[in-house]
Amino acid sequence: MNETDFMDNYVLAQDSWIIALEGIVALIFGFFVLIWPEMTLEFLIILFGVFAVVGGILAFVAAAKAEKGQRGIRIFGGMVCIAVGLAVLLVPRLTLAMLLIFIVLWMLVMGIFKLIAAFKIPKEMGSKWVFGLEGIFYIVFAVLLVSLGIEGLVLLCLLIGFFAIFAGIILITLAFMVRGQQMQVSA
Repeated sequence: MNETDFMDNYVLAQDSWIIALEGIVALIFGFFVLIWPEMTLEFLIILFGVFAVVGGILAFVAAAKAEKGQRGIRIFGGMVCIAVGLAVLLVPRLTLAMLLIFIVLWMLVMGIFKLIAAFKIPKEMGSKWVFGLEGIFYIVFAVLLVSLGIEGLVLLCLLIGFFAIFAGIILITLAFMVRGQQMQVSA
């Protein structure tokens, strides 16, 4: 099996309804972020901070019930979780900077993957341009986020909202294209 056959099978193996559902979820997320950008940032920080603190408390509970050899690592894990959770809640700007770094790294990796996929998909598939466009969009958006820095986080939320809407539209378009290809293969 050559690389072209692999990509054909990869695209056709995906259920079009799953791709469409992913697109719909991206659209809903995008609109939510556009309507409440400040609340989105605050909610993410608070949610993560609380999650980490609760995880730490649960690690202490698990340590109390663990065997002797496992208590130390669980106590240490609980202390780390609580420390991270409190740091997130007490110094939210640092959390936002880390979030920005993770988002940018994720977008760069996804953009490169989509561009590679675009070059591997045969022209006849018709979805080649969709993967290429999405890959370019991921990379351009990542560069834009880096240029904004920590001060543009509300704008970052708005851009993420627009990105999610754009990605949702692309995924829904891809779902229809995959469905069409699946129907041609079935016929």
